[in-house]
Amino acid sequence: LNSVYRQKAEAIQEKKQSELLRNQLEISKLTGLYNKHAFYQNAENLMKSNPDEAYDIIVIDIEKFKIINDLFGMATGDDLLKRLARKLEELVEGKGIAGYRGADNFVICSEESCFYDVEAREREICEYMNEFPIDIKIQTCIGIYQVTDIDVPVSLMCDRAHMAAVSIKGNELKHYAYYDASMRQK
Repeated sequence: LNSVYRQKAEAIQEKKQSELLRNQLEISKLTGLYNKHAFYQNAENLMKSNPDEAYDIIVIDIEKFKIINDLFGMATGDDLLKRLARKLEELVEGKGIAGYRGADNFVICSEESCFYDVEAREREICEYMNEFPIDIKIQTCIGIYQVTDIDVPVSLMCDRAHMAAVSIKGNELKHYAYYDASMRQK
C-alpha cells in the first residue's frame, strides 16, 4: 500500500515538474506572456479549434522605446513592458491570446470583435500606459492582419501585422494600420 502511495506521489511530482518545464519553455520570464514560438502554436490551435470565428493578428510596438530605456534605464523599460503585458492579457481575456516577440514587440490573436474599434482600444492602451510614472508620453504603433485563411502560418500573419505597424511608425497622426498586400512590395 505504501509503494502505491509513493508511486502516485512520484507521478504527481513528475507531472508538476513537466508542467513547470513546459512553462519555462513557453512563457516569457519578463512579461509572463507566451514567447514567440509558443504564441504561434497556441494561436494556430485557437483558430483551428474555432474555424467559423473571424480572427485578427495584432502587433503592438511601443514608439520610441529605446529612448525610454536610455533615459530611464532598462529596469524602468522592463516595468513598462510588464505593464503593457498585463493590459493586453486583460483586453483579450476569453477572446484570444497575447504573446511577447521580444524588444518592445507584442502580438495578439483575438476574435475580430475584440478590437472592432481599434482607435478606442489604442487610446485605452495608451491612457493605461501613460499612468506609468515617467515624464514622457507613451504612444503605441499597432499593425493588424485580418485572418482570411487559417492555414497561413501564424509566423507569416505576425510578419504581415508587423509590416502594417512599421508602415505608420513615427507617424504622430496615425497609430494603427491594417495590412494590405501592397505592403509586401515595399
